[in-house]
This record gives sequence, C-alpha cells and structure tokens, in this order.
Amino acid sequence: VVTFGALANKTTASAPFAVSATVDVGESPVEYSSTTGSVCTVGSNTGIVTLLTAGTCTIAADAPGYQSMSGDFYASANTVTRSFTVTNVAPSATIAAATAVTTSGATLNATVNAAQLSTTTRFLYSRSADLSNSSTAVSTTVTGQSDTSVSSTITGLSPGVTYYFQVAATNSIGDRKSTRL
Repeated sequence: VVTFGALANKTTASAPFAVSATVDVGESPVEYSSTTGSVCTVGSNTGIVTLLTAGTCTIAADAPGYQSMSGDFYASANTVTRSFTVTNVAPSATIAAATAVTTSGATLNATVNAAQLSTTTRFLYSRSADLSNSSTAVSTTVTGQSDTSVSSTITGLSPGVTYYFQVAATNSIGDRKSTRL
C-alpha cells in the first residue's frame, strides 16, 4: 500500500518542491508522475515538483512490483494520486543597492520573481523621497518562477544630489513595487 499525504495549494511563484510517499511492505521504490503535465512536472525518482502554470496539478505515486535480492516477489502497490491548486499571483520585487555609482550615473539593481507570467520591470528614480516627478529607466521583461536579477544603468545625474529609486514589476495579475531606496 502506498501512503501519500495531502499536498498544499501553491502559487506560480512557488519554487520547485519535493513530495514524498512510502510503501508499507518491501523495499519497492516509489515512482512519481504528473497526470497534468501542462500544469506541473515531477521527477520520477526524486519527487521534485516543478510548477509550470496555474491550474490543478495532480501527482501520482506508484510502487511497481519487483523481485528482492532474496528472491521474494512483491506485487505492484496501488497508485495514489494527490491534487492541489496552483494560482497565479502578482510578481514580487526586491530592491538592491545601486552599484557603479559615479558623480553622474549609477546602475540600479533589483530581484524580480515573475510568478510564471510575462512581467515588465522598470526602475523609477527621482530627487524626491516620495518619487514625485520620477524618471523611468529602461524596462525589461522577466519570465519564470525563480528570482531573477534585473538592472539598469542611468546617466545624466547631477553631482552631489541624493537620488531615490525603486523597482516596479507588473504582470497580468497585478503590480508590485519595492520599498524605495
């Protein structure tokens, strides 16, 4: 008998994760498969689930029959499936310190998780802490579900002036802005 616990719902921003099932008799390894390959994949022997898009992800755990080293034969166990919902979410955006700072320019840096949706990122910068009258640095598009570094080099800054900046990330679900720096 295969024992395979319930799986929690996830978002498209969730990192790959492991599932685990056990067999009550013998040494048969558990093999995993996804019955919803357009939503998620799973490593057959590792149980590592990778989410691809929103929807219902169904993972099957199976223990095929085998013959042990002592010659005992174990029949295949029942296949157990578990499903969970994967929902789309707005991207996340985290600002990092500016680098390559000179008297007239800097490179603005951030990390964005697109949450599996095409996400437009842009940097806003201004002399005002509230970013009023801000300028927008070149925007980029980010995809995938892992944290991705984004940066933009800005020029034409005035020497001796403090500038404030933030990153904004937008996908079809929503818009996220980082804390200003």
